[in-house]
Amino acid sequence: MEILLAFVISTGIWFITIREKDKIEKEPVWVLIKTMVKGGIISIILTSVIYLVAAFLIPNLFSLMKPGYGNIFSKFSFAMFVGFVEEIGKAFAAIWLLRKLKDFDEPVDGMIYGMAVALGFAGIENIQYMMNYTYKVIYVRHFLSVPLHITCGAIWGYGLAVNKFKHKRSSNPINLFPYIAAAAFLHGIYDFLCFIKASFPYYMIFLVVLTIVAYRWGILKIRKLVAISPFLKPGECSKCRTINEPDATVCTKCQKELPDKKKFYSKDEEKEGEQ
Repeated sequence: MEILLAFVISTGIWFITIREKDKIEKEPVWVLIKTMVKGGIISIILTSVIYLVAAFLIPNLFSLMKPGYGNIFSKFSFAMFVGFVEEIGKAFAAIWLLRKLKDFDEPVDGMIYGMAVALGFAGIENIQYMMNYTYKVIYVRHFLSVPLHITCGAIWGYGLAVNKFKHKRSSNPINLFPYIAAAAFLHGIYDFLCFIKASFPYYMIFLVVLTIVAYRWGILKIRKLVAISPFLKPGECSKCRTINEPDATVCTKCQKELPDKKKFYSKDEEKEGEQ
């Protein structure tokens, strides 16, 4: 009962937090929930299969998670392997689920749905950890592991937005690789710090700083994409919703900088202008 309650509370809080970031054209609650659940299940299955194969081919591979087993280089390599496996699994699930989703209709949706899939993965992983240890692990995972997963989803989710809206004519999942690699590296660094905690007493400080900085980056990117939503009127401020002059660069009410939407959509517009 404690495990179920901890799972529902933690996942629910983060779900509400993610949806709240979608300021202009909020995604339907049920669609976002389905994406989170399906994405979590698909990505967990994919990563589990890869881990099973890896464990079969390389015996004792997962012993590198344990204190005192393996050297620093082997632990770092394993951490990067875990980062790439899990981020590729989550990104694949998102790509599959969003390929024909009509509600994916503005750039920020890429990050919102990416974070939702990552939350689904983290939620199932939380259940696994609580079953293996105790429900009390949620106290740490809720504030560190979950936001780290969400931030990684935000990174390649930003790539989903760029791929669909900035490179519409040349849209290809291959375009996402740099974003997936960046998320995998961040994930790997986080896991590496966890793997060496026995010999690095200050690891928790680094985990907290890493999570806060990464999550802050994600918030700033979300605000950037919200500000260029196609559902905003020309000159409309995404923060206070004041309608300014179409060519205004700063909101007259809240003084927020108004972005030039053409800079994000520019590549397709330039191609259209050449025809």
